[in-house]
Amino acid sequence: MDDVLKSSIKKYHDVVDHEIERVVSNHKKEGEFYDDLNLLIYAFKSQYHIKSPVSNIISHKYYPDKTVIVLQIFDGLVGISARRQDKKVAMNDLIKQGVKNLDGGFGGGHVPASGGRVSVNDLERFKDNVIKFLKNSPVV
Repeated sequence: MDDVLKSSIKKYHDVVDHEIERVVSNHKKEGEFYDDLNLLIYAFKSQYHIKSPVSNIISHKYYPDKTVIVLQIFDGLVGISARRQDKKVAMNDLIKQGVKNLDGGFGGGHVPASGGRVSVNDLERFKDNVIKFLKNSPVV
């Protein structure tokens, strides 16, 4: 029974790892790049809750000196995972302002990493709030 369980878990991890690789590999063609703000906003759909590992990989491997916001859309909600490895912009402050007065909320975090969620209906307003925050931020 242990062998069957271990085999099933490994197969699941292999499927999820493949999905993470697929989503990460699509970020350059599907992401929204705001070069003047050192910002990438990347939205995707997946049946697996993988926004955090996706944002970690993209921010560490490709853009450690940019703000990376990964948005996973599922069930009428948008899960938010924000990263900035050089800590020049506080992700917790960015997400708090991004979700302010929207249907959703701040999930927590700290300077280099933060998260939250909003309704799909508020996605464009969230993006606008993030852009306004970064335009008024002292370092971008």
